[in-house]
Amino acid sequence: MEFTQKDLQKSIAERNKLEEEMERSSKSLSELMDRIPMAIRYAIYQPSLELEALIEKSKNNARKEGERRVSDYKAKLLLETEAV
Repeated sequence: MEFTQKDLQKSIAERNKLEEEMERSSKSLSELMDRIPMAIRYAIYQPSLELEALIEKSKNNARKEGERRVSDYKAKLLLETEAV
């Protein structure tokens, strides 16, 4: 069985194609590996950010409620002192 120039070119073309495919796969795998930690970080940090936002919202609501109660109490005292 004789190996011709055409066979050699075909073999080189196949090898080049496989090398390109391996390089693309390697890049894809590398990109995927870069994204996995990012996804894990997001999964860990996102709930804590949401919890932090809820705590802040709760603090603001409590502050507003406290301010409203103080205002109501002041108004009540004012009405009582005016009534006297």
